[in-house]
Amino acid sequence: MDDWRGKSPNEILTKSPEDRSSWHFFQARSWLDYATRENAPSAIHYAAFELRYGLEYLLFELLLLASESLTLREYRKAIGNPKETKKMLKSPARDYVKLTEFTKIVVSVDSDAPPLQFWNLDDLFRHWGVASEFLHFLGPHSANYSEIDWTAKAIGRLDSVLSSIWSAMTDIIGNAMLRPSQMPLEVHQAWAEFKDGTLAKDDLTRRLMIMQPILRMRRKGETGWQHKGRRIWKIPKD
Repeated sequence: MDDWRGKSPNEILTKSPEDRSSWHFFQARSWLDYATRENAPSAIHYAAFELRYGLEYLLFELLLLASESLTLREYRKAIGNPKETKKMLKSPARDYVKLTEFTKIVVSVDSDAPPLQFWNLDDLFRHWGVASEFLHFLGPHSANYSEIDWTAKAIGRLDSVLSSIWSAMTDIIGNAMLRPSQMPLEVHQAWAEFKDGTLAKDDLTRRLMIMQPILRMRRKGETGWQHKGRRIWKIPKD
């Protein structure tokens, strides 16, 4: 992905869309950079729109990672409804928070594991709230745009969110989740016990460390961790 700095409105508007959340964060950074350079309030709102769109797209990507499958009904419920997406992520069938914690522990005990990003749902919704502040009527321009420091404060507020998201996205390989159906038998058993609360975090860590020689032996001849990705190119069917 090219540099988001120094772009004109036409360059931002005509950038070919890509089917991933990072494209929208790139657009948001580009608009916010333009707003900073030109002291342009409208560009602040464009940045906020792309930021919120990117966050909703990211939530949908996490839903795909945490799902064994996604039905057409679930897909329709998720589109345009981030709160429903969050509800599905927290459902017993997915349990995103617990699965994220489990995956993080698995990665931490395996020296061959790639660096991965794990997103906190509450943080993402706080970011969504910041973006949403700039997508509603803010009162007459005399109370915001005309104020000397309003633009600087608005840019700073959005930039604090965008910078942390962009850093997380560009400093690691990507997002990942261990899907229960693809776990080795021993790991799946540990997951079942961890999920229902009978296996504590420290005990899980010790058990996974003991498993490592066996798991590495099974991977012998393979090129480290195996990647099985999923990306939706068409609407799912029932």
